Amino acid sequence: MRYLRPIVMSVVLIIFTKNIIAQTSDFGIRLDADLTKKLTKKIELEFDEELRMNNNSSSFDRSLTTLGANYDYNRTFKAGVFYTYIYMNNQHDGYWESRNRFGVWITAAHKFDRFKISLREKFQNTYRDESLGNYLYNPKMVLRSRFELAYNIRKFPVNPFLSAEMQYQLNNPYGNEIDNWRYTAGAEYKISKKFGIDLYYRLDKSVNVKNPANYSILGTSFKLNF
Repeated sequence: MRYLRPIVMSVVLIIFTKNIIAQTSDFGIRLDADLTKKLTKKIELEFDEELRMNNNSSSFDRSLTTLGANYDYNRTFKAGVFYTYIYMNNQHDGYWESRNRFGVWITAAHKFDRFKISLREKFQNTYRDESLGNYLYNPKMVLRSRFELAYNIRKFPVNPFLSAEMQYQLNNPYGNEIDNWRYTAGAEYKISKKFGIDLYYRLDKSVNVKNPANYSILGTSFKLNF
């Protein structure tokens, strides 16, 4: 028994050290501006511009420019299509890259009392520049499932929300699996009927990869409906 304790301690230390070495952590900032224009009672156009910073918010990570069209089917269901142009800084390999993303989504939402729950399913297809990067497969297809719980505080302009999002691979030639989880806590501040600001904290975790990354993210989104 006297030899068992040092063996166990050595195994635990090896596993713990391996996990620390294998994982990377970072803190980032995200700034977002979202403009929505109603064309009819059920159809609206959307323009969104997002900037991301990483390396403890000291380096430019990427920008995402999105154009979309949304359709309100009824009080429960809403759907949309979108295109996103991504301009990113591949800091590991030292080059800048453009990516093109196409996707569709559908959301089901329900209100009970002052709570609102919603489930969004988003399919996205991202084309990467193979002349720059050595990608195992291209395009990258994923399904993103997000569950959100929001609460409307009576006679108060700030509404808190919580969400969890899973990203599932769809065309990985080595086998599809979940590769990312996102957990978000935030609040929406309604300045007026047309203008609002979201402030949130997000934990972004990579899973089922060789070197998983954990990102802590502080973000804000400015929203204007007109």
